[in-house]
Amino acid sequence: MTAKSITAIIPAAGIGSRMKSPIPKQYLTLNKQPLLQVTLSRLLKINEINRCIIALHKDDVWFHKLALSKHPNVTTVLGGASRAESVVNALKICSSSSWALVHDAARPCVREHDIQALIAKCKTLHSGGGILASQVVDTMKRANAACATQISDTVCRNHLWHAMTPQMFLVEELLAAYE
Repeated sequence: MTAKSITAIIPAAGIGSRMKSPIPKQYLTLNKQPLLQVTLSRLLKINEINRCIIALHKDDVWFHKLALSKHPNVTTVLGGASRAESVVNALKICSSSSWALVHDAARPCVREHDIQALIAKCKTLHSGGGILASQVVDTMKRANAACATQISDTVCRNHLWHAMTPQMFLVEELLAAYE
């Protein structure tokens, strides 16, 4: 397969309503840096990533304060009412023949070598893509369909995985899947 560019897409339009935080979770700090700054810094270090597109809430007043907001490889788009809408808005400004590496703004602890392994694996594919995932190790219980507070059974976890980000797919295919 010929070399294709890789654009990192970072949905960051959430407002922190589930956390009941006065600021969106992507701007909470880790080691005195906003999570989005840490995440963006990590993605920009990866040579294979050509640019980062951040989908922001229309009322975002924090992003422009980040040191990396003016980085030449960083672009912003208007986010949507959902994560999916934000991703679609970013995909629409990508080259249809490139790769999209979608990574959540508030997930700064992803390891660079895991991202690079995902990129290397996806680049061997002629279509589709891949995600980072970790095997489920916790005991999983299924709730009773008639009474959600009762356990109906224990679920076999042999083939269960926790989906993580980033997730990497060909732009054209991912956009078609969303639409």
